[in-house]
Amino acid sequence: MAFVGGSGVGLGAASRSGAKCSRRATVSMVATAPAADKVGRESSGNVMEMKTAQDYSNIVNDSDDVVLVKFYAPWCRACEKAGRLLEAVTPQYPEVSFNQMNFSTNRELCRSLGIKAMPTFHLYYEGEKIDDFSCGPKRFPELVERLESYKNGFCKIEEDVA
Repeated sequence: MAFVGGSGVGLGAASRSGAKCSRRATVSMVATAPAADKVGRESSGNVMEMKTAQDYSNIVNDSDDVVLVKFYAPWCRACEKAGRLLEAVTPQYPEVSFNQMNFSTNRELCRSLGIKAMPTFHLYYEGEKIDDFSCGPKRFPELVERLESYKNGFCKIEEDVA
């Protein structure tokens, strides 16, 4: 298991006051999935890394599935936690393409998409954005509810041309 959360007290170590730091121990035990927020990684489990604007365009525009894109920053703790939560739910949604993009290496594209907070999630269907949502770990159940609502795709009603 990897230690998550930067420098500090590790598993079972004592703090300056001599008290056991169980909070840090719990955090390090939760880190079972690889961190999804490291530069240079092709994928993290079931979440694929979009490295360029071209990757973004290809995946969003060429998929027949609902596409979820998580916009994150490698220094963002909420992004790391949300990434682990996202990894945990991906098996429940095989009809959704899960992706992520590093804001730090794709600033121009992210800014053009209106990304102002991290992590931010965009949902696309047939190249069109159908939802966007900024949420950290506390609001993650709301993201799952949105995924559930898109689980079975969409029914488009086309107008009759007379």
